[in-house]
Amino acid sequence: MAFGEMRVGGRHRPRRQRAASLLRRLGRGQEARLEFLRAASLTGNAAERAFLRRRAEEIAGTGPPGPTLGQTVTRFLERDDLDAQTLRSYAQTLRRLCRALGEQTPLPSVTADQVAGPCCP
Repeated sequence: MAFGEMRVGGRHRPRRQRAASLLRRLGRGQEARLEFLRAASLTGNAAERAFLRRRAEEIAGTGPPGPTLGQTVTRFLERDDLDAQTLRSYAQTLRRLCRALGEQTPLPSVTADQVAGPCCP
């Protein structure tokens, strides 16, 4: 690991920042925006998180398209029609998914392969 890199959740945050910058230069704005948001979700530094979110917003000009993964997970876990054991199981899996993909990831951009990766080792 290079100096200054911090390993978080099995992902290298600086690698995501570099990927986002490269995607932006290549004109792949939506992908760059998602990478900036993922990098922001991996950092514990509030100033860096704000900076990365601003970079993402510069690309889109507005908030995320539709609900985010984190918003959807929160709403799902607030349901009252699940028993406690089922809810606990869903919560563990969905929180792991949010850590892996980033809570600010737009829900429409989440693919089946992304879901299967962190949730099904």
